Formats: sequence, C-alpha cells, structure tokens
Amino acid sequence: MKLKLFLRCFALLILASSGLRAVDKPSGKIRFNVTVNCPDLQFVEFSHLKDQDETVWEREMIMPKVAGKVLIKKDLPFALQIISLNHIPVFISGPQEVNLMIRAKSRKVLPTVDFNSVDGFRQSLPYQMDSLYEISADKLAKMNVEDLVGILKNLDDRVDALLKKAGVVKPAELSLLQRYAGLLRMKVKHTYLKGHKDNSTLPGNFSDWYLKGEGFKGTELGRICDEVIVQNYLVGFEEGRALINPKASRFERWEPILQDKNQFLIKKNVIPNYYTLFRTKGLTQELNEFYPKIRIALTNAADIKAFDQFYHTYENLQMGKPAPDFALPDADGKLVRLSDFRGKMLVIDCWGTWCGECRETLPLFRAIAANYKDSSDVAFITIALEQKDGISWRDYLKEHNMEQEINLHLVDGSKDHDFFRDIYKMNSYPRYIVLDRKGNFLDSHLEHPNQKIFKEKIDQWYKEKR
Repeated sequence: MKLKLFLRCFALLILASSGLRAVDKPSGKIRFNVTVNCPDLQFVEFSHLKDQDETVWEREMIMPKVAGKVLIKKDLPFALQIISLNHIPVFISGPQEVNLMIRAKSRKVLPTVDFNSVDGFRQSLPYQMDSLYEISADKLAKMNVEDLVGILKNLDDRVDALLKKAGVVKPAELSLLQRYAGLLRMKVKHTYLKGHKDNSTLPGNFSDWYLKGEGFKGTELGRICDEVIVQNYLVGFEEGRALINPKASRFERWEPILQDKNQFLIKKNVIPNYYTLFRTKGLTQELNEFYPKIRIALTNAADIKAFDQFYHTYENLQMGKPAPDFALPDADGKLVRLSDFRGKMLVIDCWGTWCGECRETLPLFRAIAANYKDSSDVAFITIALEQKDGISWRDYLKEHNMEQEINLHLVDGSKDHDFFRDIYKMNSYPRYIVLDRKGNFLDSHLEHPNQKIFKEKIDQWYKEKR
C-alpha cells in the first residue's frame, strides 16, 4: 500500500515539474478548436477518417450558429490523416490540438488561415503545398512540356525542403505527404493536358511521363479526406490511361486499380461509377462481364455481400425473370394489381409531373398506345411518382384528357415507393418497362419513346405473341 502511494506521489511530482497536469496527459485524441469567419458563410464541410478505417470518411456539415461564423470544438480519436475543413487541408500526425483561425471576405475569395497550435507548422504542410502547386490554366496552356517538367521538378524539390524543415522522417507520415504532393502534381498535369489535348506538339512519350510516379498503391489516398482532390486525381489518372490506349473502355481503365486490390479506390470510385451505369440500361452485357472482376478484387465480406445484393437485384430484372407483383391505386382510388394484366403484354411508363423529360415523352408513349387501342391482349399504363395528395397529377390527367386511361399513383416516400426503388431499382425517370403475357420481363429498361427502337421492339414482341 505504501509502495503504491509512493509511486502515485512520484508520478504527480514528475507531472508538476514538467508543467503538465494529470488531465493534460496524451489521451490519443485530436482536439479541434476552429473558428471560421466569412460574411456569406452557409456551412463548413468537415471531412475526416471514421475511426481508424482508411476506406471510410465521415463528412459533417456544420452550420453557423451566428451569421457568418462557425465555431468547431470537437475531439476525435487519433488517426494519421489529412483532414479537410472547407477544402483547407490539415495534416494530423499524432494526438494533438488543432487551433485554426480561417477568415475570408466572401465564399468566392481565398481565405487566410492561421495555424496557431504548437504543431501548427507541420499541420500546415499540405496547405503550403496547395499554394506551391497553384498554377493557372492560362499559364499552363502557354507552356511547352520541357517548361512543365522543369517547374514540377522545382516544386518537388521545394516540397522535399518543406518536409525536411518540418522534421518529417517517419515513413508513414512521409509517404502520406508525398502522396498528397502527387495528387497536386497530377492536378497540374491534368490541367496542362486539357489545355493541349488537341495540340499535335505533345511529344510521343508524353503519356509515359504523364503517369510516371503517379501510382495509387498503398492506403494513403484513403487518408486524404477531400472528395474533390481525390476525384480530380482519379479523373486525371483515367485520362492518362486513355492517352496510352485511346480505345480502352472505362472498364479497362479501371483494371490496374482492381489488380492492385486498392479497397479505397474500388469502394470510393469504381463501384459507385459502376452502379451509376445501371441507371439507364440496367444490367447490360458489358456490366455483366465486369461484375466478377470487381467482385474478386473486394476483400471485405460485408462489401462483397452488398455488391452481390445490388447485382442480383438487377439480375432479377432481366428478360424472362418474373416481375414482382404490386398493387397501386388509380385516380379513383381503386387498387390495380400487376397480376390483373396476366395474359396481356404490358407496357409501363413510369413518370412524374415534376419531371420535364417525362412530360416530353409521355405524349409519344400515348401515341404508340393509341395504335393498339383495339387490341385486347396488350395494355399501356402509367405509374406516376407524386405527392400523397396527387393534386398536380390529377390536374394533369384532366387537362390532357387521360382520365379514361389506366393511370396509377405511386406515393412519394411510401412503402410502395421503397418497394419500387429497392426491387424495381426505380431511381431515374422516365423509365419504361415491358412484360410478356406471362408476367415476365421483356425489358426492364426499354429505350425512350423518342427513339425509333421503342416502337420497333413493342411491335415485334406483340407480333411474336410474347
């Protein structure tokens, strides 16, 4: 007991002599004290790693409590990263305080930033790099490649000098900051390329130089928590791949990322872009062929499960698959079921009065439907995504003499809406769906009626008694 008391007193004595209190001992946290002043400030976007996972960012939108002023006082668990405060980068290399004062005359003017912490100089390193690599598009458009190479070499040397001055020697910290410099370098190269894309004076080896040293291996990209700069880098990388092989598809440009199994880039870039390509045509042959390449590159079981679930939902919308039944009210409130049309070929227009393109193509859809008005084995119906009261929709039906047609109401935000969004993947409008007489899909993403193929396919399927 006496020994424990002695050790405790000894520890307190050491803390006192060092100027520290017990509560000031390193806690493994990053403590933020940030003030942002800007007259027309709407919010501050605060992006950082979520815990220690370098593939997951957390983005917070912090609103001003006082007009034009945001105060941020927050503790986060430490993780090596470059956080972003309204796209102002801050290097975090250990449990520390981040004391920032950010001022701007307006949102359109570059802010002044004061790094007031003990570690302020190190924290400001990526911010200083931003200033170094800021070269206007006009200036780059007037340069030749030799000038660009020389300028970038000089900037790389100045970055090395900055890192040396800040005493950055730990491999992980050095690698992260060098990667950040690489993203800035790629931005300059990409801007130069856009200004000289049609210029035949680009040397033959430009594409090799463009991508040289600009790889994506490692986890550093996931520790740079700025959506814009990382996305710009990826666009620049893809265009560099296109320089090497102009005929390469977007899928082929992603191959190196998949081969490297870079989980951050796969989850942040490849998969979201892959998903986007489903919106207009559903599961095409090209998307189908690329599916196993992405799947084998994923390493996390939860990510694989989510990816499979997305793919299989679209797979269930393919030709020959049974269309899931549903029941929606018509303009009179009477429930109409999908199964009510069994025995008829069914053509569906999914639209909304709020959608300009929907309103433009709806008359074309109705004109084609009019060609089949005397046919008893085909039906044309509309499903409108509208507010619960449906006032605008009913007014539209009346104004355009549609009241005698089959028009169904999908209430925005309802369980039916969730069903269509999740099961039918109804996430873009207008959308056209055709079912055969057995209630199976003929096409879950048919071309629009303003395209000749829309009518050709319907006529052909009807003729074949599908």
